[in-house]
Amino acid sequence: MYKYIGLLRGVNVGKQKQIKMEKLTSIMQELGFKRVVTYIRSGNIIFEALEQDSQRVTNTMEAGLNIALGYEVKVILRSVEEFKQILIKNPFSEDKDTYITFLADKADKKNLEVIASYEKQDEKILIGDKEIYIYCPKGYGRAFYSNTFLEKKLKLPTTTRNLNTVIKLITLAKEE
Repeated sequence: MYKYIGLLRGVNVGKQKQIKMEKLTSIMQELGFKRVVTYIRSGNIIFEALEQDSQRVTNTMEAGLNIALGYEVKVILRSVEEFKQILIKNPFSEDKDTYITFLADKADKKNLEVIASYEKQDEKILIGDKEIYIYCPKGYGRAFYSNTFLEKKLKLPTTTRNLNTVIKLITLAKEE
């Protein structure tokens, strides 16, 4: 079995794309995934799969969720080991004002250069492989490097989690 952490893009934000975590767990189990655990309402799932190919797992999840929910759900998937490495590479240490934006795929180099060209005095970013680390001391709600901004510039689906959520997901994955 392979252990993954799935991040659902855009669920339970506003009044659209609402899903209860109990229903999400049930759908995941119906899709054949094991030891499914959700964390908070923003679409964080820890689970095990027989499939090692993460793209196949992503495709299965997206197709199954789309059918069960009746709307499109984008899934950004990482193995638990990848999540641990993401945390280790965090350049802003344990600061509560740190956020990590997860990219659906590797971004085009030119698009990354565009993002890197923006300079904000009160915010810092570090671009990783398929993640962008953001330090925003005024809070993410006021951040220049918002998820919407990054998606537009990268032309890729992204989803952002705060550092505490990333740490908690890794902790929950270890407990399972």
